[in-house]
Amino acid sequence: MYTDPNGKSFIGILGTILLGATIGAVVGAVVAAINGDDMFAGFVSGAVSGAIITASVAISLASGPLGPPICDAGAFLGGYLGDYGNQGMNNGWNNIDRNHALIAGEITAIISLATFGIMSHALIASPEIFGNVTNQSLSFLSRLNASLSINVYTYYIAVTYGVIATILNTLLNSIFDSNGGESGEIVIDAVAG
Repeated sequence: MYTDPNGKSFIGILGTILLGATIGAVVGAVVAAINGDDMFAGFVSGAVSGAIITASVAISLASGPLGPPICDAGAFLGGYLGDYGNQGMNNGWNNIDRNHALIAGEITAIISLATFGIMSHALIASPEIFGNVTNQSLSFLSRLNASLSINVYTYYIAVTYGVIATILNTLLNSIFDSNGGESGEIVIDAVAG
């Protein structure tokens, strides 16, 4: 309490990333069970993806105008690595469809960018709670520390938007899987008008 009076400790920062990883892991395991896939693979890949995406959204919120491209790149990486790992654990590491992982990364980037927009609005609309994240007079590391440090408000936002974004991401990836088949190709039916 005396060495960290504001509660912005490494344990709080780690807690935020672990919360994102936990949300991803639980959704990944549930989806794997529903699809008849390896639940452990879904759990691990969801945790990896959730941790990377949580960190990238937090970094982007503290980055001001550079936030959207940072969020997009980090979320793409999280989605790509999550799908890559899931495929490797389910199908064998020699049978990975990299195009499928690229599409999963792109879908994750789009969903995370929308989540970033919602969270940016929440931060700006509540300066009394989140002012240290958006205060450009503070150093980047101070803003990042505030963005990653968990408290009641950030916990609520992470759980609410994190779960919604993760489920939406999973649904979009499932639609992609059901339309694209095993090859990961998206099939588009064109209707002549």
